[in-house]
Parts: sequence; C-alpha cells; structure tokens
Amino acid sequence: MAKQKTEAPKVNISQSLIKNIWDYAYGDGCGMALREIDILKKYTREPSAAMKLGQYFEYLCTGQVLRDGSIPSMPQTTKGAPTADAKRAVIQSNNFKKMLKAKGIEVHDVGVVEEWEGHKVVLDALISTPDYDQAILDIKFSGLLGDRWHDMGWTPETYDYRHGLKIQPIFYKYVYWKAHEVYDMPFYYAIHSSKNETDYDMWEVNIVNFERVMEELENELVKVKALIAEADKFTPRPEMKRCLKCPMFSDCLFREEVPATKSVSVFNFRDENRPDTKAS
Repeated sequence: MAKQKTEAPKVNISQSLIKNIWDYAYGDGCGMALREIDILKKYTREPSAAMKLGQYFEYLCTGQVLRDGSIPSMPQTTKGAPTADAKRAVIQSNNFKKMLKAKGIEVHDVGVVEEWEGHKVVLDALISTPDYDQAILDIKFSGLLGDRWHDMGWTPETYDYRHGLKIQPIFYKYVYWKAHEVYDMPFYYAIHSSKNETDYDMWEVNIVNFERVMEELENELVKVKALIAEADKFTPRPEMKRCLKCPMFSDCLFREEVPATKSVSVFNFRDENRPDTKAS
C-alpha cells in the first residue's frame, strides 16, 4: 500500500517565522524547535527579558496591552522597586510623546492585526502625519541604536544590509497592500535607546522600487512555504545554551545538557601577526 502523503501544516506566515526559517535554512537554527514551536505550535516560547522590557515600553508609549489583554509588568528589583531599565523606559516614553507632538503625529489605533491569505502582521500603531492621512508606526526599544557592527544594529547607513531588520517593513507593506489595496503604505520607526535616556530617532522607510521588492518577497515566500511543507524532515541542531532556554527541553530527545566537545586547530607555533608572540 502506498504511504499517504502528510498534509503540510497550516500556519500563518509572519516576519518572525520568516526569520526563524532563515536561521534554520541559512544559519545554525534548530529544525526541531522550528517545527514543534513555530510551525506546529505545540509549545510557546517564553518572552526574553528584552522582549518584556520592550512590551512595557510600548505600553508606556501608546497604552498597548498584551495579546491576552493584560498590562505588561514593570521590571522590578528583588525589593519591588523599578529597575534602572524600567526608569529609563519611562523617560524614553516621554521622549516618544514629545517627538510625536513636535512632528504633528497622531496615534489612531494600536495593536492592529492585519491578515491576508495566511500572512499575518500586528502593527504597533496606525498614525497620521502632516504628510500622510495614514501610516504604520513600529516602536523599538533597543540597546543597538547607533551600532554599525551588530547584525541587528540601527544605523541609517547600514540598514539596507540588515536583512533581519528590513524584512519587517517589506512584509508589513506587502500584507497591508494585499489586504487593503493600499500601494506602498508609509512606514515609520520610532527607535529609542534602552541604554541611555537621550538617544532616540525616527525613520521613514522608503522602498525605492516597490514592485520589484514585492516580487522578490513573493519569490522568497514560495521558498518559505516549500520549507514549511517539508517540516517533518527538519533536523535538530542542539546547542546547550539554546536548549536550556527551549520550552521543549524536558521532552526533546536531542537536547544538549552539557556543552559538546569542540575541536580547535593549531597551524603555527607563533602567530606572526601578534607582536607579543614574535621572537625577540
């Protein structure tokens, strides 16, 4: 008897899922976690401390609550006092409000869910500006504002090379276009430093050739969906630090509980490029 073909799992395509699939396909991401958590939804990832801080900051900025309707918790010390990060978030949220007022920007709706044929985005806010009746605003609270070297660093001159960052406005514009027939919806970032109280910025993301970039995205979505259809063939890539934080740790047969022994190579007695190893 012929083996029945397993039906591909039905899953909403989001920008975070795309990035996780890229991490597996082109990096060292774990296929087991990708399949069980992100595709089959058998487990839920616990938000990191940075994510919780960002949720708290967004609540201070716009009043946006969590998806279950609860208010994000303020980061606290063991004595119940606001942490330094929480105090900084309050100051930066005031900077956010001051910036919007100075620029004539009004927030009209927050936490807006947009869907089109299995593609899903959650907009931080829909706004109006002096130039546009409606635009998307995404709010970031990041320790990498001004960092030219980190893959997720926020600098205008390196932004077009940051695939993990620019996928968001590209994908958001795509879904909004398909759902509402709004061509090239304006998209803004409000980026505030989580490391100090004074650095913050606002960017408008301009896609120079909208139709070409949308076509490139659609080609990439074909690849993403093809990979999802082959999810039963994903391979585990255990790594101790990642495994210990994984929600499926106790159930996973491939988990790494101690670090794997790594092989390192020595080719020379001295490193001629290091002055402290040169012969005297």
